[in-house]
Amino acid sequence: MASYYYDASTTLWRSPQAPVTVSATGSSYGSYISRATAAVGDPGVDGGSGAQTFTARLNVTSIAGTPKWGVVIARVQSVNPSVLVAPYTSPQMPVAGAGLCEHTFTADLGSWAAADRLYCAIMVYGPSAKTSATISAEVGAIASLAAPWSPPPPARRPIRTVQILRL
Repeated sequence: MASYYYDASTTLWRSPQAPVTVSATGSSYGSYISRATAAVGDPGVDGGSGAQTFTARLNVTSIAGTPKWGVVIARVQSVNPSVLVAPYTSPQMPVAGAGLCEHTFTADLGSWAAADRLYCAIMVYGPSAKTSATISAEVGAIASLAAPWSPPPPARRPIRTVQILRL
């Protein structure tokens, strides 16, 4: 499985980042805690096709009101990067208090092309259009999205040759 870490930036990272705390207040319409996109070509054709299982994690540090959280994921095509293809929105899940929230879901993001990339947004929702709720969460280190494809192989270093001189 490949893991993507979201933080306060707009980049989905392949490795944990320095933890930062972010807050968002949402009504029933929702607000972003984090929204980010992977690098061009990540995962590319490795994303496969058909229904796949994902797991989102959010490390909640505090809440105000009765918030819920959710996940939006999509495939971003290389030919039209402003359009989210086959977006999936998870059900809204209640947040009882501080701690790790985890949600596993199945989504079909279609068939991936070589330069396609992953988009992920973490949302906070309030109980109604007129009543809001707030979530503060630590992102960067624990907050992540686990995807079903394999992580890319590690970068290889070039082989260096050394000439040994005998004296």
